[in-house]
Amino acid sequence: MELLKSTERLMFLSLCGLFFLIPVATSPSVIVGLTTLAIWVFSGKFIKNRSWLKQRWSLPVIAMMLLPWVGLLWTEDVTTGLSFARKSHYWLFAFAIASLSFSSLRVDALMKAYIGGVSFTALLFLMQLAGAIPMRPPYSVGLLNKWAHISFSLLLTFSVLLLSFYFKEAKQKRDKVICLCLMLLNFLALSMLFSDSGHLAFILLSPLVAYNILSKRHLLNVLIVSALMTGALFLSPVTQNRLIEAVTGTITYTESTDLTPIGGRYYMWTGALKIYLKNPVFGIGTGGYQSEIRKLRINGQLAEKIITEDPIQPHNSFLYMAVSFGIPGIITLVWLFALLIKSGWQNRSSLTGFSILAFTLTLLIGSLTDTQILQVHTGMLFALFTGLSGTSDERV
Repeated sequence: MELLKSTERLMFLSLCGLFFLIPVATSPSVIVGLTTLAIWVFSGKFIKNRSWLKQRWSLPVIAMMLLPWVGLLWTEDVTTGLSFARKSHYWLFAFAIASLSFSSLRVDALMKAYIGGVSFTALLFLMQLAGAIPMRPPYSVGLLNKWAHISFSLLLTFSVLLLSFYFKEAKQKRDKVICLCLMLLNFLALSMLFSDSGHLAFILLSPLVAYNILSKRHLLNVLIVSALMTGALFLSPVTQNRLIEAVTGTITYTESTDLTPIGGRYYMWTGALKIYLKNPVFGIGTGGYQSEIRKLRINGQLAEKIITEDPIQPHNSFLYMAVSFGIPGIITLVWLFALLIKSGWQNRSSLTGFSILAFTLTLLIGSLTDTQILQVHTGMLFALFTGLSGTSDERV
């Protein structure tokens, strides 16, 4: 019994480290993540506590794990398919975390570890921009593609949402001030990142932030504060430039053969829709998108554009699942998102419920402009929050 408790504590501490490291650096988070899974397996918890097999999300998660491997049977690009299929191990984190018993204090520790990791990276990024720290790998956050800046912008948005919940629940003025300072730090970093995904997620979810920080939550007040936060975001020259680039990129896509970043998205999404309509039932298999969009381009079935290399995935989680696995893929992903949003909404007054709801909504919005379910940072967190929605609220 004592050994079981020690193993559980060790696994929980490992999870705290994982939540801290995911927004900080890739390799350390992968190492700690694998350590967590090793503890789960070799301690025997995956057998002794099989509650992870009885969750409402067990079937869609198992499907998310199996589809990439089954999809290798009919893909034309097994090499790329294997690189995608290997990412299905992320879903083991859902099973691992669901096998633990959780109290509100433990969830609080995980969320504070996450906020600590995001805030550390945000501070580092802002200091690099100010020239106080050299801009070089692996900590060149958001610049020169040295860090997954799209994913980090979503992690920042989620952190602001979490901090707004802590602000609402704080009883002492000092705690509220700390929450506001950390929110400002994360917001400043978000406003300086070259990413439309995080900006879009923040704008759409800003009413949730406004609702949490207001004492009198009248709809008009929430909308006014939400509008002010959105306006503050666009005070940043970076955000202004991204908006201008989105507009000019859209115009350029319709009038030129050049592909801007936003034009590239239109190109990939159009190709994905054409591919799916040709293969609606089971898709083209794992990793087959690149070869299929190349065929469309060569055959003149896509608008003629100057490209250096055909994309390997459509930069949209829903289109990726549709193109790769057809109707079963779409149903599985929508099913999983729906379960998490429902669970989070029903328990939104608790930290666990709100964190699940806030992360799922952030990921859903981010998945419209990038295949976030394949990214290591958001992919692991997707699995972790899925598992967290099935944990018990026991004190151990």
